[in-house]
Amino acid sequence: MDLDYIEDLINRENINLIDTYLEDTEGAYVNYKKINAILYDSSKMDSYIEKKQILAEELRTLLLWCYL
Repeated sequence: MDLDYIEDLINRENINLIDTYLEDTEGAYVNYKKINAILYDSSKMDSYIEKKQILAEELRTLLLWCYL
């Protein structure tokens, strides 16, 4: 699974992808009033693999919630 596939999946699921400063974490999934967003802090990521890992981790939260 590559980063393009993950970002495609995020777009298909209508999830906002927001690169912003996060103090204590590298990523977070937010669901507020039917707005889904994945927040991530690219300044804390050193490589392509780390970004892919963070996005996949946060996307997993949504996908598990949908199938329960």
